[in-house]
Amino acid sequence: MKKNTFFSLSVLLFAFLFIPNAEAYETTNQAALKTSNGTTAVYLIAFEFGHEKYDIHIPIAAFVNKKANNESLSYSIIDNEEERAQGVSAGLVLSSAELVDGMYVVPKGKKMKFTLLAFYTPSALETESDFRLQVDYLPFTFDGAQQLKLNEPELKYYTTELLTLTK
Repeated sequence: MKKNTFFSLSVLLFAFLFIPNAEAYETTNQAALKTSNGTTAVYLIAFEFGHEKYDIHIPIAAFVNKKANNESLSYSIIDNEEERAQGVSAGLVLSSAELVDGMYVVPKGKKMKFTLLAFYTPSALETESDFRLQVDYLPFTFDGAQQLKLNEPELKYYTTELLTLTK
């Protein structure tokens, strides 16, 4: 990756992780970038969580096209025809929140910022060249016990714009 691309990604990631600007339970920013060669996408979705009465636990693990479970966030890479993409993707949830047993912990009375960071490289067989990331499942717990998740109407905002990748 070129030096200026790395610097740009670093500045953007810093802004996503440390500049608060929204209510809890909402996405605050989305970005879709490509690497300097234009063949790999870098997706960022920022969101905040917090609650006055309960500690909240958010997973660090993020998987593409994975069946929903309460230990990981699930997302899809979708082409401009609304089909799931078939390339290679890796994702991770980042935060400055304390990490305990694979889950971030937001203490009650506080609000913390999170960023889903995911990379995507299309397969050689994909004919579409425009792709976006959509969060499919975002679980969280109150005090590590009460299992909850964002519902579909909320998740429709946890998506990036389409990004054109070169082959």
